[in-house]
Amino acid sequence: MQVGWVGLRRTEGGCAAARLTLSDGASTAEYNVYLLNDIRLIFQSADRSRVERAAGLLRRVGVDAEVKKMGWVWYVQAYTDILATGREELRKAVADIRRPPDAVGRSQHSGVQRVPAERHPAHLPVG
Repeated sequence: MQVGWVGLRRTEGGCAAARLTLSDGASTAEYNVYLLNDIRLIFQSADRSRVERAAGLLRRVGVDAEVKKMGWVWYVQAYTDILATGREELRKAVADIRRPPDAVGRSQHSGVQRVPAERHPAHLPVG
């Protein structure tokens, strides 16, 4: 199982966000991770089968993931407590996302403006 992340940015709403990627070779899913007062991982689609695959990948890294529906959108989400129970590679990726940009290797922040730790996440690029 491969776990990685890219795209640390600030959303228009002001929170920090990144894309977490899980891949088992046959399937790959990109999840949105939002840093608010907690960590929120969300995958959503109108296609239930895509969300089921994304939930399956989360289960493979030790996260209890349940597919739900709101309106016409299917989704799976996990919060801080649940993510903390996942496998080590997932916990490490989530911890790296939370670290200020100056504390994380440049390869994870390629194309992201480097900012002092005391300004993270408020001054990340919006996108």
